[in-house]
Amino acid sequence: MDMKKDAAPIGGDCDGSPPVKVLIIDDDMDLNRTLARVIRVKLGYEAVSSFHLEDARRRIEEDFFDVVFLDVRMPDGNGIQALPAFRDSHCRPEIIVLTGDPEQFGAKQALLWGARDYLIKPFDIAEMLGPLERALEFRNEKRNAPDPEELDLAGIVATGFSMESCLEVLACAAKSCANVLIAGETGTGKELLARAIHRNSDRAAGKFAVVDCSTIPETLSENLLFGHEKGSFTGADTKTEGMVMDARDGTLFLDEVGDLPLSVQAKFLRLIEERRFRRVGGDKEIHCDFRLVAVTNKNLSEMVDNGLFRSDLLHRLQGFLIKIPLLKDRKEDIIPIAEYHLDRLCKEYGMEKKAVSDSFIGKLISYSWPGNVRELVGALRSAIEAARDLPTLYPRHLPVTIRVETAQASIEETAPSAEEAPCEDDEGELATPWKDARSEKVAEMEKTYISKLMTATDNDVKKAMEISGLSRSRFYGLLEQYKIK
Repeated sequence: MDMKKDAAPIGGDCDGSPPVKVLIIDDDMDLNRTLARVIRVKLGYEAVSSFHLEDARRRIEEDFFDVVFLDVRMPDGNGIQALPAFRDSHCRPEIIVLTGDPEQFGAKQALLWGARDYLIKPFDIAEMLGPLERALEFRNEKRNAPDPEELDLAGIVATGFSMESCLEVLACAAKSCANVLIAGETGTGKELLARAIHRNSDRAAGKFAVVDCSTIPETLSENLLFGHEKGSFTGADTKTEGMVMDARDGTLFLDEVGDLPLSVQAKFLRLIEERRFRRVGGDKEIHCDFRLVAVTNKNLSEMVDNGLFRSDLLHRLQGFLIKIPLLKDRKEDIIPIAEYHLDRLCKEYGMEKKAVSDSFIGKLISYSWPGNVRELVGALRSAIEAARDLPTLYPRHLPVTIRVETAQASIEETAPSAEEAPCEDDEGELATPWKDARSEKVAEMEKTYISKLMTATDNDVKKAMEISGLSRSRFYGLLEQYKIK
């Protein structure tokens, strides 16, 4: 692909807009200058070299850059830690991280904080063309897309940068006819984003037709998807349209596309490529105009490597790719999401909106949420039902699994480390014999653990014993020893 030609709408040669400008932040002078030279000579863009973070911050405040190449190890700081400042600058550039070790610098953290891509050193200079091309193409699409605030995002709560990035892609996808793949673990809200794409597209008046890929049997896949002609097999008394035709002039939604059997994937590939199919028993090809949005909770790239998913199908699915982060990786969204759903659920139950205690909020923030947003909504529903007529929600209203995990985490945080010497006082002098000091610490830990466990289980001794793994006699002995009622 001729990058300069494709990126022309940004470059300004055709429409009078400012030329593409790239900032390279790297203290390796040879690499920095070589990159700059390739960008200027081969691509025709402007390139500015910076060898220190402080100098780069000054330049980005005074000038406008479309893309920033950012090295991790700089003489005056860490590039990843400086990334948010460049990301949030007035020009909001696309950022490509340069690193010698993706694990050491934390590729996941860089992408969560808004990096568009990353390059691993050493790399051939030609390798930077792909990430730069993708960054500029996305920037061009973003300029032509509506602001996410202008879209109908009913039910989607996003305040942190990781979700803001998802919504930027969503805005681009909504106004495009390209296929969309939304990836994320169970409960992250994939279908919510898929429906938002449909609502904000020019196909909103059409149907949002759902195909649950996990329930399509191989033997009946063609019949279910494409329908059949009358008389095509025993019992085919009438003609049926099939699931695909439901999406005509609308959106075909493939739910959990990673569950499609390989034989069915081949049928979908042709359908996606040509938007044509034959009914079972039919001799004519039928054209069906639809928009495709697929979601998955699986790593499709790994499935391709293991021969479980077709690589050509994956390439066609991800015209736009939206990766939804885990709820535990977007803690800034937990309370806004909880407030939104608390208000909605209270209206559903026909009651006044309940207040929440500080300790209740603390539990929500400190819990790991393996079930993501879906689990959070379920926990709020349980809390409302447990509180009944009480005006305020407290930790005791949350499901026991949440209370136990957060209580155990609290114990671990407050427990002394192995390096701490229990036999020394604040002055570092020996205070008590090792045996006595050890007994004191063990007793302190036991009392704290049992007290918090009883609180977390609402004083349900049976449940507390099951969680602790202690025998009945041992557990009751500890209750008696520490006067815990």
